[in-house]
Amino acid sequence: MSWLPFLSLQTASTTSSPSLTTKEQQMPGLNNSAIHEYDFNDIAEKFDDLQKELQKANARLSQQQADIQNLNEALASKTRDLASREKTLLKATKENERLSSDLKKERRQFSESQSRLKAQHASALAKEKGLCAQLQEEYKIQTESLNELEARYVNTKFDLEYLKCVAEPSAQALTLSGRHREILLPPQPFVVVLVDGDAYDWAPEIFAHAFDSKGAPIIARNIAEHQTPGSIAASRIRQQVLAYILETKGQIPVSSKIITRVFCNLNGYESHLNLPAKRMNRSPRTFALDFTQKMPLFDYFDAGRGKERVDDKIRENFNLYLSTPNCAAIFVAACLDNGFARMLEPYTGHEAAYEKIILVSPGHMALEMFKLDFKSVSWPSVFAPPDIRPEVLQRHRQEVSKRKAAATQVTKDEDSKPLVANQQAGQAVLRSLPPPLADWKGPVHNLIAAFTAGRGLSAAGKAEPSSEWIRDGPGELKAAVD
Repeated sequence: MSWLPFLSLQTASTTSSPSLTTKEQQMPGLNNSAIHEYDFNDIAEKFDDLQKELQKANARLSQQQADIQNLNEALASKTRDLASREKTLLKATKENERLSSDLKKERRQFSESQSRLKAQHASALAKEKGLCAQLQEEYKIQTESLNELEARYVNTKFDLEYLKCVAEPSAQALTLSGRHREILLPPQPFVVVLVDGDAYDWAPEIFAHAFDSKGAPIIARNIAEHQTPGSIAASRIRQQVLAYILETKGQIPVSSKIITRVFCNLNGYESHLNLPAKRMNRSPRTFALDFTQKMPLFDYFDAGRGKERVDDKIRENFNLYLSTPNCAAIFVAACLDNGFARMLEPYTGHEAAYEKIILVSPGHMALEMFKLDFKSVSWPSVFAPPDIRPEVLQRHRQEVSKRKAAATQVTKDEDSKPLVANQQAGQAVLRSLPPPLADWKGPVHNLIAAFTAGRGLSAAGKAEPSSEWIRDGPGELKAAVD
């Protein structure tokens, strides 16, 4: 606003200028030359310019005031918006604090729940382990009780059979009068098991039943329950024989008695029972005694020194029982020695002997015994596999492969015999037919098929158009070939 005083001065000078002209003569000291220097037109122009500038300034001022008003309104709006946002932020902050508090609370509750769950899980596992241990203990007790009952049942059954064997002949002898005593008693069927004790080893499981889980012998309990290794071996032989009798479905009477004879040299038998006998503090003779006492018809013989003594006893017992009519079967557990092949060779073509003889293999047979092709069984729960040298085992496998191949070829030859016979009959029929059929060289069945389809064949076996004399003959030719 620096131009306002100047404007007021100029206005005052303009209004007072006439008075100056009248008073100039009354002011002798005034410099009249300075007054004449001013041009009033210029002053008017400047005044107009200043007014225009004032108007522009006023316009700008109004514009600026309007802008300031707009800015104030915008500022007020922004302030209100900011206040609203601040309130919203405050609410969000409070909500965030509340959510944080809830989250902390939830985390604390989750941690507590997880701790309780872990405690419950640990408690459940402990209870489950306790229940499992209790069930295992009960199962163990039940199993032992069941085994004890089974052992008592088997022993009672054996005792009953023994009493029958002893009591029935005595009762029959008492009831027979002098005249009836001449009547022959019905023969009792039986089967025999002959064991080469020097060659066959007992299965390790027989001795494992006499030890606990830690390997300590449980002699006292086993003796009380009659489950010593010798008695276990006898029971298993009887079980295997009974299973075989049941598989024959009546070919061997179920009521057959089971006779078992084991021949060995007990003085040289230490190699078979040395380790188990030491662990149980029982000698091989004790094993043989337990085996013999288990059943009345089971015997364990000491044949003395020398391999021939055992062989002779097995051979003589075999010949004796094989010729006995009421002997239904003979189980020969002596398959590791080729010498026993000489004993069996005379009966290879004998049908009745073939039905009676069953070889008991411990997992391997001597080669000559294998070639005899007698029926064979394996009792892995009774006898352990022998230690065989690799070269012997290789020769045995080669022989087995050869015999299988020969058996396969024999089967093929048997199957091809009817076909060869039919071909020969067909060729004979062709030779009796008129030419050109008599000169035909193809397969007979092709000729019959061609006739059936209403076609003929050339002498080389190729199809030709049918003719009158060919069409009339297929039925007769087919019937002749058939």
